[in-house]
Amino acid sequence: MRKVDREKKSLRIEYAKGAAETFFFLFLFYRWSWIMVAAGIPFLLLELRRRKRDWTEAYRWRLNLEFRDGLHGIAAALEAGYSMENAIGEAQRDLKVLYGEDSLLLPRLQKMEQGLAWNQSIEMVWEELGKESQVEDIRSFAEVLRTAGRTGGNLIGITRTAAQRIGERIEVRREIKAVTAGKQMEGRLMAIVPLGMIVYFWISSPGFLDFYYETGIGRGYMTLFLFLYLGAREWSRQICNITV
Repeated sequence: MRKVDREKKSLRIEYAKGAAETFFFLFLFYRWSWIMVAAGIPFLLLELRRRKRDWTEAYRWRLNLEFRDGLHGIAAALEAGYSMENAIGEAQRDLKVLYGEDSLLLPRLQKMEQGLAWNQSIEMVWEELGKESQVEDIRSFAEVLRTAGRTGGNLIGITRTAAQRIGERIEVRREIKAVTAGKQMEGRLMAIVPLGMIVYFWISSPGFLDFYYETGIGRGYMTLFLFLYLGAREWSRQICNITV
């Protein structure tokens, strides 16, 4: 329960950041006006949706990293002669050492142990984990495990191979993240420049931008600038968003 509460708290913090960012944008582009209020709700909903998407991607990435380490622990336990049920317990000890009580995968493995204690099949608990986590590697492993159970495949070899392949994919993703990290930082800095220019004019030349805030044509221009700014920022994000 405390783990779920921490996850919800983390998401609420992201929502609060998104709300503050939306208010800041609208205030810069409209100041205090009825347009700011009217545009606030749709822009806020879009920003919260984006924040949740980014938070979910980061959450699944961390869960995928832990799954790779947990799967290595399961494979090692299977090679040592443990059953899959006991290997899951051994993997929990490894996760506690590597990630502590903040592990995302640990409570899910504990839930799997409870399912096994209630006579659920090993294939079923892995499928439930894949559906709940929405992590592609976990769902793929659950599918392979189900196929192996039907055909009588080598469970130890399958687990070892899956752990190796998942590790290779994660390393490729890490390399891509490392290569694109600099460009992402450049994109964030470039996104700050237009906003900084508006603030600069506010401070250095009060009244210089009044035309854009107090006339209908000016507000139309500011609306156009806002959409161009948000479109360019999202385009910059998508360019650096490379998936494997």
